[in-house]
Amino acid sequence: MSVPIAVRIVATTVVVFPAAAQFQWKPILDPDSPTRARAHHGMAHDPVGDQLVVFAGQASVSFSGFPPATSFEEFSWTDADGWRSGLSSQPPLRDELGMAAHGGAQHVVMFGGRQPGAPTAALGDTWIRVGSWRQIEAATRPSARWGHTMGEEGSGGVVLFGGRDATGVMGDTWRWDGAGWLALTPATAPPAREGHGVAFDAGRGRAVLFGGRDAAGGLLADTWEWDGNGWVQLAPAGVAPSARAGHALAYDAVAGRVVLFGGEGAGGALGDTWTFDGAQWRATTPAVSPPPTYGHAMATDPASGAVMLHGGTDGALRFGDLWSWDGARWSRRSKAGPEARSGSAVAYDTQRRELLAFGGAMETYSGYGSVRDLWRWDGDGWAERLPVGGPPLLAGGFGAYDSARDRFVVVGSMHTAEWDGTRWTERSSPELPGSLQVVDRRGRGRVMGAHLNGAVFEWDGTVWTPVTAPGGPPQALGVAYDSMRDRLVVFAGPDMYEWDGASWLRIPAVGAVPEFGRLVMVYDPVRQHVVASGGVSYGGQETWEWDGVVWSQSSRPGPGSNSGFAMTYDPDRQWILQFSGVNSSFSFTEDDRLHAYASVAPAQYASFGAGCLSLRGVPVLDAPLLPCVGAPFRINLFSVPPGAPSFLLFGRSDQFWVGGMLPLDLGAIGGTGCQLLVSPDVAVPMVSLTGQSFVNVRLTNPSLLGAQWFNQAAVIAPTVGPLGIAFSEGRRAVVGGF
Repeated sequence: MSVPIAVRIVATTVVVFPAAAQFQWKPILDPDSPTRARAHHGMAHDPVGDQLVVFAGQASVSFSGFPPATSFEEFSWTDADGWRSGLSSQPPLRDELGMAAHGGAQHVVMFGGRQPGAPTAALGDTWIRVGSWRQIEAATRPSARWGHTMGEEGSGGVVLFGGRDATGVMGDTWRWDGAGWLALTPATAPPAREGHGVAFDAGRGRAVLFGGRDAAGGLLADTWEWDGNGWVQLAPAGVAPSARAGHALAYDAVAGRVVLFGGEGAGGALGDTWTFDGAQWRATTPAVSPPPTYGHAMATDPASGAVMLHGGTDGALRFGDLWSWDGARWSRRSKAGPEARSGSAVAYDTQRRELLAFGGAMETYSGYGSVRDLWRWDGDGWAERLPVGGPPLLAGGFGAYDSARDRFVVVGSMHTAEWDGTRWTERSSPELPGSLQVVDRRGRGRVMGAHLNGAVFEWDGTVWTPVTAPGGPPQALGVAYDSMRDRLVVFAGPDMYEWDGASWLRIPAVGAVPEFGRLVMVYDPVRQHVVASGGVSYGGQETWEWDGVVWSQSSRPGPGSNSGFAMTYDPDRQWILQFSGVNSSFSFTEDDRLHAYASVAPAQYASFGAGCLSLRGVPVLDAPLLPCVGAPFRINLFSVPPGAPSFLLFGRSDQFWVGGMLPLDLGAIGGTGCQLLVSPDVAVPMVSLTGQSFVNVRLTNPSLLGAQWFNQAAVIAPTVGPLGIAFSEGRRAVVGGF
């Protein structure tokens, strides 16, 4: 550690943090994708706009029944621009649809699917996308269905196979020729099925089909090929993927193989990656992969040749991230998360080590409405939780995690609901007043709540019981739980009140106090301060801290939300987290939906020394963000010759290595003009891209604050000397709070 530290004993834990640390609000790990978490949707490459198009699928709807304004309609993706909202005029929403690109006709074609909220209502309409969506009224067409597949074929058309409707599964084959449908009658065909995967192997001119679910609901593991004229069942050598449905296939143009990922197997969601070369399936073991999932979509990006994967579900979570496969490894390209909103119930689940955010109010097609979705943030990204039995009746409110009973307790609209990690339970309580702020007594067996009028209640899992001791607060503008002293802390404005379980203690105000109508308060057990935030009419949010005696206002600006935000303490990262809200103009803050109030430390990634020349130039290290605890940190290397392997050296020192001094001149071994600048304690292979490579570094442990290391990159490539290795400059990294 290279920064001054102070040590405080908290219970039985030694906590180390920068001495005289300053604290401030900063956005962390915000979603960079407007697409909502979804599954069983369509995705295809649009040749006209040279973009990936994602459409429809299963996603949450608002309390009023209208989809949110940024829900599960169309979005498009390009490497240059990232995600963008799709066309304003779109087909009706649906899930389990078929969608593919027709290369010859230069359009995307979509057929069928299932109506949202209607489990057996099959659709049988055809749409094409050529700059805009247009419905095709075809006299001859496949029957209405869902769960079918569509993919390009060698003749330049699109082949459709299988699916199901309310009466059962299907096994028919159809061709879309760019203008209409043609029923095909091959001599041999795969057995009827749904939920299978298909992809066109452009190198061999074959459409490859794998797996699915048969008429009896059994999972399949057979491999078939369509050559434009007929189906042939294959018997690949070696081990094939296990039986599954809901997986996806796409063609890897870089490696010249079909890629299969995930699906639902006999034991649940799968997260394996397979490749198929026409003769044999091969399992791959990439270091990083998308989460186990089914109902995701995959397509080939012709610009890069990479396979793109989006969305999916594992039955308990629904995802919205975008991943790419470059022939050897998966990389996450964008992250999805909950839309901006206000009035959400938020708490940190200490058992599952995740932030929970439930419901709230947000913009919908019908104006403003309430949503009843549940999201979790695990420090790395967001995913939507899918409760067994559906959401509770209420939508948002105040929340607390009952650590004694392992329940997320949500209070709002005269209702109380509890989440047990799998399902919601409604617990209506006539004793409960509305607008109750709630806190957990951290294992003491009670969740407590305070109403704006000063009434305080205890929750035992069944009923709310009022606290009737005299001397209580006249009003409750904010409430927090001091876990170190087992006290409920209430801000009554200007005075503070504490409840020790038996009686009230009034603490008169000393000096300046917060002066806005209502506070959101959270207790920081490490610093033993109450942190409070509230909105002001103009200029954003104020942050105050109470040390048990006096209030002090932070001089640093707060997040942009003035009201409707929620806060909780994250004990794993020792942060206070704030979620969403509305600003002074009563607009939802779309950017920076999740903030952390944490220590400010001087993060660094400073260069030193000089690199040496390869035939492509001198390799150069760069990082778009500084290394900070809890934030993504990516190290890029530029000027990499095509196909040249590169490695990132991590060292403890820039002064010594194996008894010798650094820098070390490599001229004696053929490295003309090259120097070893850091001790090569660890060498990490870098992910290769065109002309560059990169490494992602995870800095999730708060104890890394102030940690230091040294980097230098090595590229295996023709150089000006016989060594055959070019080196970058050196970099000194210091991990900061933000």
